[in-house]
Amino acid sequence: MTIEQIASDFGVLPDDAAEVDGRADIDENDRLGQSRTETAEFGELREGYLPLAGHDHEIGAEFLV
Repeated sequence: MTIEQIASDFGVLPDDAAEVDGRADIDENDRLGQSRTETAEFGELREGYLPLAGHDHEIGAEFLV
């Protein structure tokens, strides 16, 4: 079955079906890349880090005056 046939069956564009197929290959470790789980984990880590980074910047600015 081709990507075009699968896309037609689901009513989506072939590029979208290919993207989902590629993402599934990554998630199943059939292809190199960052899995959706890893992406979510890094996003959570970034959310916790960014406010601290902004706070550190404000503290550092006081010493420059």
